[in-house]
Parts: sequence; structure tokens; C-alpha cells
Amino acid sequence: MDAHEAIYREHADPWGYFSAGEQAKYRVTLEAARRWKPRPHRVLEVACSLGHMTRLLADYADDVWAYDISPTAVDRARERCRDVPAERMHIDVGDALAPDYPPDSFDVVFIGDVGMRVHQDLEGGIIRRALPLLREDGVLVLIDNMKPFNQDDYVAFVERQGVEILERVYCCDRYWARFRTAMKYLLPPSLARMATANRAIYAGLATLARWRGPRGSKHFGVVGKRSPAPRSIA
Repeated sequence: MDAHEAIYREHADPWGYFSAGEQAKYRVTLEAARRWKPRPHRVLEVACSLGHMTRLLADYADDVWAYDISPTAVDRARERCRDVPAERMHIDVGDALAPDYPPDSFDVVFIGDVGMRVHQDLEGGIIRRALPLLREDGVLVLIDNMKPFNQDDYVAFVERQGVEILERVYCCDRYWARFRTAMKYLLPPSLARMATANRAIYAGLATLARWRGPRGSKHFGVVGKRSPAPRSIA
């Protein structure tokens, strides 16, 4: 069994996507996309996992496509999005290194939290293979988990894949992440889940994090577009 698939079979929510900070990350990501593409027709989410972001995209775009390499994750994402008409929501099993879509298909492509699960060389391949899927005026939205001192290196890394950076995106969730870790060790699982799902606690910690500027963000990302002379796919 693939290791990624095994994780989803063993855990209902492997990375705590229910939590207030994770849900806020999705909202920040979507707000960034709206600034550059207010009314997209067709969007793609790479490695959609359990479909939390996918469901939000249904309120953003007319036509939503998403995929994940784990069949179990795909089944759960489909269930989460079951209220969206089938002609508007397409969730399939797929490999991020071999996306099965024609070039110039999407107005926006989203890639979230891939680097934390794969080697950087693989992440670069995922980005390079996503770029041709964008229409000429399309945008790529990347969000990942990293230390503040890695943010500039990450921007340079993304640029090397053939991306022209339009905006840096800060989630202001570093203090919340520390709170979440503390709750995991201090409270029983059910109480920790309740505490980390509390939006008021997240909002207060996010306000403190904003005072730190870039240092206040655990999740950091960029909005970009294809460079005028993109690198060829290796």
C-alpha cells in the first residue's frame, strides 16, 4: 500500500484540517487568489487531500477540478463536496507529477502544503508541471509550512521553477501553531480538538502574530504567473 494512502486509511484527519488555524489558512489563500482573479471560470487544486479547500473553491469558481494520489482522500473529498452539483465539481485520483489535463486549461491552480510532505526536488517538479496548465493570464497560488528564515529562499526556489512572483502571502499563524502543539500534549484529544477549533482563540493569536510581520507566519506562500520564458519540464 502506498504510504500516502496508508496515512488516510489509518487517520480520519491526519493533519488536523478541522482546526481554526487550518481553516483560516484556506481563507487567506482564497483571498489572495481573489485579489488577482476575482471571477475565474475554471480552477484546479493539486493534492486536494480531504477537500476542505476544494469545498471553498465551489463558492469561488464556476468549474472546480481537484485530485489527490490517495483514493481514500478522494472519496472523503467527494463526500465533503456532495452538495455541489456534479457538473461543477470534479474530484479524481491523480499524480501531481503527471497531471492529466490539457495545457492552458485553468484560470487558477492551487498547490498547498506539498513541500512539507515531499522532497523539494519533487515539489519543483509538481510546480513545473502545473504551470503549463495555466491559461496565458492565469495565476498559481502556493502555500506551504516553513520557518520564517526560509521564506526568501522559498521565493527564489519558486522563481527558479519558472514562476514570476506577484505577491507574498502570510497566514499569521505561528503563535497559533505553538498553541496547537501545546494543546496536543497538555489536553486529552477531544479537548485539544475543541480548543484548536476555537476561532476566537485563533483570531487573538493571529492578531499577535501580525505584529511580528513575516516572522509571525508559519504558513507562507506566493501568488505568481508563468514567467515570460518558462523553464522546460525536466
